[in-house]
Amino acid sequence: MHFSKRNLFLFLIFFSILSHLLFHCLVSYSEKTSFIWHTIGERKISPKKYDLAILGDSQLMSGVHPAILSKMLTEKGKSLDILYYPRPSEQPEGIYKLLLDFKKSGIEIKTLIVNISPVTSSKNTIVDAHKTLAQNFQPFSIRMLFDPDLNRFYFKNLSGNLYYLFLQIFPLLKLNGNFSNEIRLIPGSEGIQHDKEINALLDVKFFGNLNSNKEKNLFLEKSLPAENFYFEWGNFSSFTGECIERKESLSLPLGIEAAFLNPRKESSQFWLKIGNFANENQIQIRYLYAPFSPEAELKIGSNENTSPIQMNLREIISKFGNESVIKIDPQLFNSGDFKDYTHLNVCGMMKLTKELANRL
Repeated sequence: MHFSKRNLFLFLIFFSILSHLLFHCLVSYSEKTSFIWHTIGERKISPKKYDLAILGDSQLMSGVHPAILSKMLTEKGKSLDILYYPRPSEQPEGIYKLLLDFKKSGIEIKTLIVNISPVTSSKNTIVDAHKTLAQNFQPFSIRMLFDPDLNRFYFKNLSGNLYYLFLQIFPLLKLNGNFSNEIRLIPGSEGIQHDKEINALLDVKFFGNLNSNKEKNLFLEKSLPAENFYFEWGNFSSFTGECIERKESLSLPLGIEAAFLNPRKESSQFWLKIGNFANENQIQIRYLYAPFSPEAELKIGSNENTSPIQMNLREIISKFGNESVIKIDPQLFNSGDFKDYTHLNVCGMMKLTKELANRL
């Protein structure tokens, strides 16, 4: 019996080591959002005082270029040391956790900009995507286990906590969701929509988009650090800064009218917690509200008083004042400034970056 237990223990150690090695070999085949989180998680941030920190989701990642913003501010006589740290599918819970982690590591912030939108103010599938990304593709966080509010958001119950610990021992399991879709009979077919050509799916080889994923991720591995982690969403060619307006019509996801209409109470609570953290640490905070594409704004009705984003903004203004919110006029953009219904292209990025420089 003792021999069997010893062999089992040695096997688990061997499998854990193998799991770690395979994870680092195979993570480059994961879909782009997972890989971006993995790459961002490996960033080394110098522990010092930053004049400006910019945190948010992919809307901000494609909407503001930190190097261009720094250049514009320098031309105005404002030379700022900028910490730019957006992550796709980010939520206020993730931003709050980052701020706590930054403080613990010795990072100080003078002015903080966080982007708030319908995506980060309502119940939607992006919230669940954020939880998966945070659990699987950022460094292990003891804070997620022991901070009551964060733990309640990320895990819900004891089994979730235990599985999170299990993933640290056998990290290869983190890639299960990424690869299960790529080795099915028709890779990518789980998301077939009415406007998706079935022939395009049938033309995909048995291992799906794995090779394509790796090519794109190898590009991201080089380009993200080179561009200070700015990324024109979905563009896998080198950044030139050239403005090319989108000419083709913009299609919107089915059901977008209802997707962002259900308030998420925890979202509101954490946006306020972020503001309280800023005040307690003498940080000037600005909540940046940038519009979606004109087509999306027309559909989702984000200007209505009953929408979750407007409810959150009213609460923020009530507690921290009008100056705490930077609202970007939708008239600043046209349809050609957007890569898709939420992400700006280079044309839109230049406009938003310039507007932000003028407002700081």
